[in-house]
Amino acid sequence: MSTVVNIPVVCVSGLLGSGKSTTVASLLDSRRHGSVGVVVQDLADSNIDTALLQGGETIEATPQFWIEPVVDGVHEAVRALLDRGNFSAIIIETSGAIPVTRVLHEARLHELPAVRYAGCITVLDAQQVLGFDTPESVPEILQDTFRAADLILLNKIDRVPLMQRSGLQAKARNLVRECGGQAPLRATRFGRVSLNELLQSLPHAPTVSPTAVQPGAAPELKHGVFQSHRPFCSAGIYTWLQEITENPPAGLLRAKGFFYVDSMPDYILVFDVVHRHIEIGIEGVWWVTIPAEKRPDDPAIAEALAAGGEFADRKQQLVFIGEDLDIASLQQQLENLLCDEFSPPAEDDPMRGALRKQLAQLKSGRRQKNRRL
Repeated sequence: MSTVVNIPVVCVSGLLGSGKSTTVASLLDSRRHGSVGVVVQDLADSNIDTALLQGGETIEATPQFWIEPVVDGVHEAVRALLDRGNFSAIIIETSGAIPVTRVLHEARLHELPAVRYAGCITVLDAQQVLGFDTPESVPEILQDTFRAADLILLNKIDRVPLMQRSGLQAKARNLVRECGGQAPLRATRFGRVSLNELLQSLPHAPTVSPTAVQPGAAPELKHGVFQSHRPFCSAGIYTWLQEITENPPAGLLRAKGFFYVDSMPDYILVFDVVHRHIEIGIEGVWWVTIPAEKRPDDPAIAEALAAGGEFADRKQQLVFIGEDLDIASLQQQLENLLCDEFSPPAEDDPMRGALRKQLAQLKSGRRQKNRRL
């Protein structure tokens, strides 16, 4: 176990789809020195958030960060990080479906002498605030997070009309106070925040003490996963994604994951649906498309390449989270969109059209950026 003492542990919390993973990715990108450990508490068994933070389906750990999914519990995941080495900071990303007070209670950080609880960041979706008229309309799990927060990031402020932003920030501050929170609020886009700036801005004494916190009750949510190695029909999955965005199935709160299509089999595509909004982008390429001599010598990569038979490491991995969801129906819908072979792109291929700019950026070597569908 790490011999370094006083490692700050920061919780990143918020509702499903608020931008927690994006915020954590921003914190990792902004680090100036040292290494950072991340504990990811993903509600679904497929650990989609872990893969998103790692930047793809399979990646080697680096000296700069290590991502530990929660398998046996948050406490055990933090302990596993400490066993791996010395970190300058540890971030716990909560699932969004479990109250942060429960996460802190179960983390039992006081039993780990090498760490100290530094505080909690709450990521709040600006568009969600528009739907909260009174404190009573704020979900209890979010009220729990407000009360534990040391800093609130009003995220996705760019999606709010410019003339409404000032009033929205005032509304958000009032809601936080009326729900019992005292944390300062800061507007941001894409969860952009510096790790060093964050650690310096958190109060010396966090709002709540993990040893004294009363854990909140977790809502009953259902989650399901669709997985396959066969490709999706490009036009079919494009239409399906539009449909669940514009007319979400009853109870759907969030859908996210990785996939690929028959007309672009080289590319790992990623999507995220929340609050009738969808983002889709190119996350990278599958290992099978990289010449063998240029691939890392990693048993995990070799195993992934062998997993899909003729499709190699290509795979579909889509997650659904919500209340009273008909998981079987969603899985059957996706099963019907699969095909058995790759196809040349049609001139009117909607998926290729939606990603045209990203494809051009990849070919020219420029930085990838997500594009809205």
